[in-house]
Amino acid sequence: MQVCALRRKHVKKKNDMHRISQNARTLARLVIKASEQLPMVSLNKLLCKDNFDLVVSSTLSLSQNSVTLANKMGHLLGHCLMIKNGYSIRCNSNEMAEETRLLKVLFDAEWKYRVNAPMTRQKTVRDMNELKCIPETNDLVKFRDYIKQIIESSSCLS
Repeated sequence: MQVCALRRKHVKKKNDMHRISQNARTLARLVIKASEQLPMVSLNKLLCKDNFDLVVSSTLSLSQNSVTLANKMGHLLGHCLMIKNGYSIRCNSNEMAEETRLLKVLFDAEWKYRVNAPMTRQKTVRDMNELKCIPETNDLVKFRDYIKQIIESSSCLS
């Protein structure tokens, strides 16, 4: 679907195809991680309410140190749900439409609290505990001398 949004060749940005292939690889990593617990699973099979917990745990496992990946995965899964919903309408499949609707409700209700919030909290704690590099004394002395020189030169002009 994202490829359709690119339109004509002269309208495309240079990195559009790279972004789309990167998103496809990200979703493939999710499917591979989920297949460790549920063999022969596909993205379509993951996009049902019964496998939501598996998607959450797989995403958390993949994005252990990356809030960006967790947020990106949520964004991509939201797009996949819209695509699956459109496909169910085209196929006139009420069963698939209802399954997609239920997953969307579950996704909207729990994704932020089960994936985004814990990952953001983890990053915040990691950033707070990270040692900050302070400038060396000789650098501070040079900076102080420079500032004093500027102040003196500007006060002499007045």
